Amino acid sequence: MSTHSLWQLVDSDIQAYKSHASAFLPRKAGLLRTISVLMTPPLICSGGYRLAHHCFRRGHVRIAWVLTLINQYLTGASLHPESPIGKGLYVPHPYGVIFHGTAGEGLSLLAGAIVTPHVEKPTQGTSLESAPHLADRVSVGASALVAGAVSVGDSALIAAQAIADRDIPENARVYPPRPTISR
Repeated sequence: MSTHSLWQLVDSDIQAYKSHASAFLPRKAGLLRTISVLMTPPLICSGGYRLAHHCFRRGHVRIAWVLTLINQYLTGASLHPESPIGKGLYVPHPYGVIFHGTAGEGLSLLAGAIVTPHVEKPTQGTSLESAPHLADRVSVGASALVAGAVSVGDSALIAAQAIADRDIPENARVYPPRPTISR
């Protein structure tokens, strides 16, 4: 993943939000509407993560963790500051989202999505070598789990409540198992 400046990454996240939200945003928004859109939880979440990751990369680890905790308090999302995520991060409903891995451009994380090296302790710190690697344009659905040192290919979709615990090829779809009924 190439290195982009903090402001380029934040701008790409805003553009991703705008493209997803174009259905309910007016074509010509005024200044007040623009400011209110910038203060929504999805943009606070991605902006807070970008700032924490920027500090982490610069060696300011304690500041990065403080920013991560503030972001978690404000939005309910825990995005590990060490985790590199490409341009166009989209987290429409950040509450319950946990991310500790690597990801390419165009990542979408829906409410309650968990991407972690550990199933038992998803917020426990480990190296990125044992964490999941998500390629470009991956979508992780609501309450879905991607766990372990797995690779997820380009344009893959992990559906709501699905579990991805092995490598997923590009353009693949992962659906949750059917419920079983026992008597």
